[in-house]
Amino acid sequence: MIRLIFIIALTAVFSIPMHAQFWKRKINQTDENGKKHGFWVEYLDSEHVDISGKGKFEHGRESGKWIHYHFNGKRRLKYKYLKDDIKVKYYYTNGKLEQKGRARIEYTKKDVHYFWEGEWKFYDDKRRLQKVMLYEDGIEKDILYVREAE
Repeated sequence: MIRLIFIIALTAVFSIPMHAQFWKRKINQTDENGKKHGFWVEYLDSEHVDISGKGKFEHGRESGKWIHYHFNGKRRLKYKYLKDDIKVKYYYTNGKLEQKGRARIEYTKKDVHYFWEGEWKFYDDKRRLQKVMLYEDGIEKDILYVREAE
């Protein structure tokens, strides 16, 4: 019985490295047309030490969730691609939320344009709501709320 347990444990230990290699995610790949596809990691430096952002591409277009970082390693920007728009959050260098809202994407043959849409909330570095603005096609249309001075 002890011999059987030993053999099972030994088999499990030697199979772990094989599974780790099997499940390792490939990064920074391109599709058959040379467009970015799959999970990507972008770096701030040429040595590939400091990550500037990471997320997913689908045939040259960003998709899913993306996170970009400040030079200090704290998140700077987080966004999630939805059907026709993006949920966006900006962060201070200390990692606290600075502002959040939605943006609309417009693709042309040469460029990608982002336009702020709807309500955007702005916070101070203590996470207190400072103001709420309304945007349409990237243009400020109205001020919905402004925090009173203390």
